[in-house]
Amino acid sequence: MYKAQIKQDKLNQLAWLMDSYFRIPGTQIRFGLDGLIGLIPGFGDALGAVISSHILTQAAQMGVPKSILLKMAFNIGFDAILGIVPVIGDVSDIVWKANQRNVQLLNDYLNQPEETVIHSRLFVGILGLLVFGLVAFIGLLANEAELTKSSSPPHSLASVKSLNSILPKNRHIESHAQRKKSR
Repeated sequence: MYKAQIKQDKLNQLAWLMDSYFRIPGTQIRFGLDGLIGLIPGFGDALGAVISSHILTQAAQMGVPKSILLKMAFNIGFDAILGIVPVIGDVSDIVWKANQRNVQLLNDYLNQPEETVIHSRLFVGILGLLVFGLVAFIGLLANEAELTKSSSPPHSLASVKSLNSILPKNRHIESHAQRKKSR
């Protein structure tokens, strides 16, 4: 148990260093190395996600259930995706604090395993339903766009010509346009 406590303390320190090490003078706003690393164009957010994944890896080695690991991975991924967007990504490092969230999840699991597993499973289930709904919605939109693209409106010239070729020729019936022309 002593080794687990040391590991937990080191992960708490890493999360604090990455998310809350610096304080903006005159405010209570804190940010960490993750916010500074994220300022590096191109690979800063990816490097921050790699460092953040150390907490995830350590939690997996400690035997944390998959539902909690998935929630931790979501926190890291969400932080990395927000980090791609200029300005919003920098602000999100101050607000989201994925590392501290993940260490809190680990601490909650070690202190109250059943309750933490239930909450994580609920989160993963709801997230799965949202992803499924989003994929289904995008599929419907793509299908609708394909149907709209492949069919031409009934009043188009091409559809009138194709109808004329299908319909039997009747010399006694004049179209409205032909009657107007002959007047």
